[in-house]
Amino acid sequence: MQIILTILFLLFSLTACSSDISDEERKEQAKKLLIEFSKMNYEVRKEDYIKTPNDFTAYISVIQNKATPYLTKKEAEDFLKNRMGFTAAYLSYHDIFLTVEDVEITDFKRDEASGSILISYTVFLKNSSKNEIVQGAGQVTILPDHDTFKIDRYWDDIRPRQFTNKKEEEK
Repeated sequence: MQIILTILFLLFSLTACSSDISDEERKEQAKKLLIEFSKMNYEVRKEDYIKTPNDFTAYISVIQNKATPYLTKKEAEDFLKNRMGFTAAYLSYHDIFLTVEDVEITDFKRDEASGSILISYTVFLKNSSKNEIVQGAGQVTILPDHDTFKIDRYWDDIRPRQFTNKKEEEK
């Protein structure tokens, strides 16, 4: 009986400690994570970009290496398999550079049991060639990782055609 009471006390203590952070604070932490991750995934500085003739895919690994620390091990493997970084590498090769202007969280659901958070969001990217802002939708599942979070599932609808002219794509 004493063991059961001790376990219940421990579980209650852990739950109480984990609830010290409000959903608003978690949302702010998640927004910062999404902004940083989006910058790693989509911002390529023109002065840092090294163009490999006839191969825009060469820069994908540079983008992936920058973004990988934000991901769980499982998602990092999927991230590499799904060729993330394709959009930024393709656009940079065509001298179109993006800047992350903002991220707006549109839906935020926390799973109390696992600690995971499912987030839907909108990312605002500035297109350097047209000087316009393009919106894209995204979803992530983030998991607590020590004092921060890591992305465990990632999806967005950002595609190169959103930033290029139709005539350019047909070439």
